[in-house]
Amino acid sequence: MTASGPQSPNARPLHVPLVLGLLGNFAVFAYFFARGMIPLLPPPTDYGLIGGGMAAASLVLLLIGFLVFKPRVPRRHAGQSPEAFMSDPEVFKRVMLPWIMWEGGGVIGVVGFAITGQVYPALAALLALLALVLYGPRYFAEQ
Repeated sequence: MTASGPQSPNARPLHVPLVLGLLGNFAVFAYFFARGMIPLLPPPTDYGLIGGGMAAASLVLLLIGFLVFKPRVPRRHAGQSPEAFMSDPEVFKRVMLPWIMWEGGGVIGVVGFAITGQVYPALAALLALLALVLYGPRYFAEQ
């Protein structure tokens, strides 16, 4: 029996659950919306302030992901395979940060839509989902 060292993390398989989790949130709250169960807050609540605040929080996380963490992801070296690049522990640490920011922004937006029924948080969540889909492993491995 041979002892193997710790395996290098690979960011590629972790991207799919992030996207599917956010899509799952959309699906649940779309079902609630279709059943007339949204907004979840009682009527005397100031929906504009809460919805706008949650949309703004979602967009702030989106911007942090784009402006702070995405530029810190290293580029793939010439001759390095995409799989080897995505398995590099340093790349793993750096690529997860924008994905986590975008996922968090999407969840905040979806929840903002659910509790207020306003469209602004939902649009912010859609932008976060779009960022997650467009800037997945293929984007970082092929840039």
